Amino acid sequence: MLCVLLCLFGTTLSAQTIIDLDNKGKVRGKTIDDYKRESDVARRERNDSIEYADHLVRAFNALHADSLEEARKQFRAAIATRPDAPGNYIVRHNLGRIALAQGRYDEAVKLLTQVLKEQPDNPEVRADRANAALGSGNATMAIEDCNVLLQRTLTNERRAQVFFMRAAAQMQLRNAPAARTDLETVLKLTPDNENATLLLLMTLRDEGRRQEALVRLNDFVAQHPENADAYALRAEMLATDGKHALARADYDTAIKLDGERGDLYTARAEVLIAMEEYAAARADISKAAVLGVPQGTLQPLLKKLK
Repeated sequence: MLCVLLCLFGTTLSAQTIIDLDNKGKVRGKTIDDYKRESDVARRERNDSIEYADHLVRAFNALHADSLEEARKQFRAAIATRPDAPGNYIVRHNLGRIALAQGRYDEAVKLLTQVLKEQPDNPEVRADRANAALGSGNATMAIEDCNVLLQRTLTNERRAQVFFMRAAAQMQLRNAPAARTDLETVLKLTPDNENATLLLLMTLRDEGRRQEALVRLNDFVAQHPENADAYALRAEMLATDGKHALARADYDTAIKLDGERGDLYTARAEVLIAMEEYAAARADISKAAVLGVPQGTLQPLLKKLK
């Protein structure tokens, strides 16, 4: 009988026993229906595996083509096909990275937190969650994740990145001295780090050392004339000091260097409003809207035009 069944249903049954327990715990012999049912389950699992793999191939191809939305769709379909697949933590990690890249920071934090429950020692996932937490305004979570990462053995470059993230989180918490300490460490590890230098100057500003920060910023701009962030930071400081014409000139230069940043247009609009150049300000606000700046950010500026 066993030989006949094996011939009927293939080698997938070769490891099956002839007896089984029924739902009352009694030993009984397997029937032909039992084997058919098991064969159907195995076939469905094989089909699901093929479909799952197909979704993953499509997702990674979409990532390679920079089609994030298509990749997101395929990764989500893969999880729906096999919710309990052992490799789903990799799928969720990629979904978290896509959400991070698209600016959906809360969603990214949620996805990456799920992955960390399975992979608490995965440094890439933890670094991504720190970044997402920073974007969502959860500075405390970002600092906690950075602290965990800094307990590991990291390359100097990677270590500098973690210290920089922690410094940015400290700035969110308005803890400029702690941020400055981390940024000084970053610059010891990577002396040419322009972003760290600019953030360090912001900590000096926030600690009340505005004149020192401005002098050092002037030197930085002279050495890095192609850095749009440097002009934007100096413009912000000049505007705060009421030097609107100089601030406008710096914003003009920043926009020439990086004209696809909506925040530069809203910042310049603020200066133009202070200078009572309302038509130019309105044009900047419109451009910022085209570039995706939220209406909640633009509304206060529009009210100043009325």
